[in-house]
Amino acid sequence: MKPPTFTIVIPHYHDTAGLSALLSSLARERATDEAHSLQVIVVDDCSTLCRDLLFDLGQRFDWMELMVLEKRSGPARCRNLGASSARADWIWFLDSDVELEPNALLAMQQVIATHPTVAGFLCGVGVRPYSRQSSQRYKNFIEHSWHPPEGLTTVVDSK
Repeated sequence: MKPPTFTIVIPHYHDTAGLSALLSSLARERATDEAHSLQVIVVDDCSTLCRDLLFDLGQRFDWMELMVLEKRSGPARCRNLGASSARADWIWFLDSDVELEPNALLAMQQVIATHPTVAGFLCGVGVRPYSRQSSQRYKNFIEHSWHPPEGLTTVVDSK
C-alpha cells in the first residue's frame, strides 16, 4: 500500500523564529521520507516587520512554497488559501508555534493505514509547545487538556 501524501499548510504572522523551528523539524521528516510525500505551503498574513527574514527562510528551505498576502486577512484565510493549493491526499494544518516530534510523518502514515475509513483527524498540541510566551503556553495547555466528546471519535496517540 502506497503511503498517503501530505500537504502541510502553515499560516504565519511575524513568528519567524517559530516558523524556522517548525521548518527545521519538517526538514528532518523530509530526510527520512523516502516517498517524498510532503508538500509544504507557508501562507504569510502580510507580516511587515520580518519580510526579509521570511524570504531568507524561503531560501534556506527551498522546498517550501511561500505565499504572501498583501492585506492582513487572519489565519483562517491563510489556511483556506493554502488548502486551495494543496496537491496531496491529506492536508495537515500546523501553526508556527509547534514542532513535529521525530518520526511524526511515519506515525501519521501508520495511523491513516490503521484507520482506512476515516476521512480526517484532529490533532492537538503537546504539553511542551515551542513558544515561550505565557499566553501561548496557556492556550496550548488548554488545547492539550481538551477531550473529545464520547461517540464516533477515535483517539490515537502518535507517539
